Amino acid sequence: MDLDKRLRELAAAKRMAFQPARADMERMERNIRERIGQKQGRFRRAAVPIAAVVTACGAGVFLLTPVVMDWQRDAGGGRVPVAEPAEPPVGERFPFVAEFIHLLQAYTDLELRQIEPSPFADVFAATDQAVRLTTDQGKLDVVFFPNPGQAEKVEIDEDFSVPGHITFTFTGAELKPGFTPMKASGPTYVYAHDKLLLLTNKSGFLASFKNMFFLHDVYQDVFESFSIDPGQYEFDRGVKQGRHALDLPEEARKGLRAAWIRVAVTGKVGDIIPGLFLKHDGQEALIVYKSSDAVNHLYRYAWEEERGEWVLTAHDSKQGKPIRNAND
Repeated sequence: MDLDKRLRELAAAKRMAFQPARADMERMERNIRERIGQKQGRFRRAAVPIAAVVTACGAGVFLLTPVVMDWQRDAGGGRVPVAEPAEPPVGERFPFVAEFIHLLQAYTDLELRQIEPSPFADVFAATDQAVRLTTDQGKLDVVFFPNPGQAEKVEIDEDFSVPGHITFTFTGAELKPGFTPMKASGPTYVYAHDKLLLLTNKSGFLASFKNMFFLHDVYQDVFESFSIDPGQYEFDRGVKQGRHALDLPEEARKGLRAAWIRVAVTGKVGDIIPGLFLKHDGQEALIVYKSSDAVNHLYRYAWEEERGEWVLTAHDSKQGKPIRNAND
């Protein structure tokens, strides 16, 4: 017999002699997964699927190699690894952040690039809902408290006494057991609004969000004073910034701009800039603003298809609430 062939057969037989049972392999895989899960932090996950392939390397000696354990047959009959399930949609992972993101995209020029868990989810006893948003202008942590005004009681206490070793903690809210001061590379800037606590390490970054909340609160007060459901309308920044809530024909878009300008030029010093809101069906538009004396103003327009123009159908004013701009 050919010597090389005989040696190959002996080697194959030896490998088969040390091939572990499938049950043993599955048990080893579970143990490895459990050990890895215990070592990872709360927000870390394995970058690839972990499993164990056991290969004979002499009597009783095995090497563990990270590979994919689950396989499937391809069209040609070969074996290919099964793809790992994709991450669930953001709405399923962080449903509580949906409204905040909607406001960010409607009222600011910020480009949202990433949403991930925030370490501040482990800080406050009242909530574990927190996310870290990465935008084109910086990162922002947002903590969501359950009760109105709860976030506004929180204050940050920073310690700069040791050079190169900045730490901070919080007052005004109960912290989770075992919490220790958090480390930082520089100052942490904080802004609270109702149920939301915003934190960032970029000076001036919070100005965009302060203005966002201010305009939103102003327009919400106008809607409430006229008993209008804001859920039926979308805020449209396209009048000035080129961002449109709905895709309208160019003729309708120009007509809205002309209507907005007619309302805007009637304003006086101290009045809040008018906001344009479009109904979801694109057939109605509202232009609202608050004057310096806190009076709310509403202009209601309907789209006349035959005439090809927006027609003013109602104009009313009611006393509203004074709302302070946090940037003042």
